[in-house]
This record gives sequence, C-alpha cells and structure tokens, in this order.
Amino acid sequence: MRRNEEEQDVYIIPQNFIEGGKVFGGMFRWRNVVEAAILGLATGFPLFHLPIRLYYRIFLPGLLPKKKAGSCAFLTGPLSAALTEYGKGRPIRRLRRAVVCFRHLYSAGLPERMVRDHDNIEVKQVLDVIADHFLVDDNGLLCTNLYTSDMGDREGTEVYVMAPEYLGKWLDLHPIKTP
Repeated sequence: MRRNEEEQDVYIIPQNFIEGGKVFGGMFRWRNVVEAAILGLATGFPLFHLPIRLYYRIFLPGLLPKKKAGSCAFLTGPLSAALTEYGKGRPIRRLRRAVVCFRHLYSAGLPERMVRDHDNIEVKQVLDVIADHFLVDDNGLLCTNLYTSDMGDREGTEVYVMAPEYLGKWLDLHPIKTP
C-alpha cells in the first residue's frame, strides 16, 4: 500500500501555458492591451484634433517704408532678432515651397489717395529676413508673394508665411476686397 501512497498524478502542461491570456507572443496581458488602447484614445483624440497652425503671422507695428526712402535696416535688424528669439522657444518649420502674404493695414480714417501702390513699398529686405528663418529659398519658383491692402483700426503690416496648400484657407479668413 505504500506504493500507492507514493504514486502521484502526472499532468502534461502545454508549452504555451504561461502565454495563455496574453498577446504579442506573451509579452502583454489582454487587460493591459485594452487599458493602453483606452488611454491612448483618450489622450490621442484631443491631441490630434487641436487646431493646427496653418501659417505664421508676423505683425509689424507700422507700414513698410517706400522704396525710395532708403534702407529699412531700422526694421530688418529688430525683425531678425525677434524671429531668432521666437525660434529658440519652438521649432520653426522651414518651407521648401511657400506663399508669403504682405497685408498692409491703413487707419480707417485715412483718405484713399494716401494708400500706396504695392510696387512702391519696400518688401524685399523684409522678405529676405523672413526667408532666412522660414524658407529654404525665396526664388520665384519656390516662393509666391501676395500683396494686399486693407483699412483697419491701426496702421501696420501683417506678413503671413504658409505652405501653398493653405492659401485657400487663408483667403477664406482674409478675403481680398476689390473696389
């Protein structure tokens, strides 16, 4: 009888016994995968639905000088310094192809005859500074320039830098007024 007491039942354990209820080759339990998916969706959904910046907006508190007025180094030096400082805090996406929109804002009470022709406004030096920070190159094949004027509550110049595919959306937000 002693022999029976020493006998033990033998069970065969399959090789994948430890992997039961796990995924990815036994690396994760199903519960963990489901929790990760729920947390990923809960945090990822708001992240991917945040408003995305379609363009960069630069506001210059004054109108750009006339071409014959001479150098606008008084403007380009501080502009370059401000854009350099801006780039330190956040990465700036340099665009290979771009549209640069110059929007000249005049005070609402100004007589219409005081609004300058676009070809008489110095934009080249400002565009060169902007190109140094935002564009790969500003040659005519890669960079399209748009000039528009509008009446506003204060004088200034807005410069918008964007990829060409966002120009339509920008025009929806800033319609060009024709007489």
